[in-house]
Amino acid sequence: MSFTDSRFCFHRFAVTSILTLNTFVFLNAPTSLKAKEIRDCSIAVADAQKRLTKDGNLEVTMRSSDISEGSPDHPEHRPIAYEFFLRGSAAASIMHSRQFQKAIAIDIIENCSSVGSVTFGVSGSGWIQTVGILPSGKIDTFECLDPPRRDSSESNSKLTWGQEYCSL
Repeated sequence: MSFTDSRFCFHRFAVTSILTLNTFVFLNAPTSLKAKEIRDCSIAVADAQKRLTKDGNLEVTMRSSDISEGSPDHPEHRPIAYEFFLRGSAAASIMHSRQFQKAIAIDIIENCSSVGSVTFGVSGSGWIQTVGILPSGKIDTFECLDPPRRDSSESNSKLTWGQEYCSL
């Protein structure tokens, strides 16, 4: 085997090795990225619960729900909503702090790629506020609307994404 032949064989071996390595990395990247995303999302949700209960005068119940059927105009690929129900003497101060709610919601939405909104509410009341990805792409507080009167023509109207009934 001549020097040229051995260099060609080495070059072919190197190219094959690099292609094999790139294929391995490409095929395994989504799994490792998915695991990182799940970890980041879990950390963001746990951090939210810690921030909410920091003062100790609050009990927080959290749940997630699929919003795709009830809100068909939800942000694409984000069919999940997180809801934090608050009970205790600190609930009112959290509900009055839209900046605090927004900071928590932004952290969750940015770290949880399937989450479209985060709702805060006082347990046993109708007091809720939602922060989510608006149709413009901006993360902000949903528009608060008074529910229509039962006898009005608007009683059967449907809310669009970014709106909610929030009067007590």
